[in-house]
Amino acid sequence: SNIKCNNVLVTLGDNGSVFIQKDKYQYFPSLKVKAVDTTGAGDTYAAGFLYGFLKGYDMETTGRIASYLAGEIIAQIGAQFPENRIEVIKSTIEDIANGK
Repeated sequence: SNIKCNNVLVTLGDNGSVFIQKDKYQYFPSLKVKAVDTTGAGDTYAAGFLYGFLKGYDMETTGRIASYLAGEIIAQIGAQFPENRIEVIKSTIEDIANGK
């Protein structure tokens, strides 16, 4: 069968990621953080990307949110953000969404 897909997201580890949407192509560099534990990095990246995509943010903003969250998760042990980081993470996502 001929499968058509309008959106493709490919993660490239520490080389960033690529999002292809119909005829648009966007590369997102990875954040330069010291990787402590990569557990949950892909899931967290996908969650950030889906968040931005479903909020209707442009490709660049969506990719920046996803990359930020993935960078945050690999800079710690485990795949869950500690409670004392939640407000900072939310604030940073808002800043990214507002073009900061």
